[in-house]
Amino acid sequence: MKKSCGIISLLLCLLLATGLCACTHGKSGNATLAVTSYAYSTESAEDLAITFAWNGASFTKLTRNDEDVAGENYALDGNVLTLYKSYLDGLGGGVHVFVVVTDRGNVSFTVTVTVPQGEKLPTIDDLIGSDYYHVTIGEGNGLTKLPTLADASPDSDIYKYLRFKEGNRPL
Repeated sequence: MKKSCGIISLLLCLLLATGLCACTHGKSGNATLAVTSYAYSTESAEDLAITFAWNGASFTKLTRNDEDVAGENYALDGNVLTLYKSYLDGLGGGVHVFVVVTDRGNVSFTVTVTVPQGEKLPTIDDLIGSDYYHVTIGEGNGLTKLPTLADASPDSDIYKYLRFKEGNRPL
């Protein structure tokens, strides 16, 4: 009897172990990404494509900074999630955290959006030095001396101009 109980216990253990293997065999995990950080520049002419390994998981939704991303801002085609340029350009510079919600859990990735600095804005001194703004005293323009801050009314345009020039600030 002891021997048959041992054999029965062994068989039960084998069946249980086989059953557990059978229960998990064929099931997959959550979606995965090979790359979890992306860089995007607003100078780019293209959308941003992100490739997933779905591993049997089903896409539910996309969020950014804990808010749902509207469907018109991305496309999902097979294992590629494409964020549209028009959407990314509107995010502004910085790091944005996206989460893909699936039926088996969440997968997050970041997109660092860079907004290149524009051309250097001209300063007052840059403009004054150009031929367009060149003024010579006494050449029929009625000037006998250049105005100073002391001469100008604080509400006048010349006063504002001279304040800018004093600090050589961008326009």
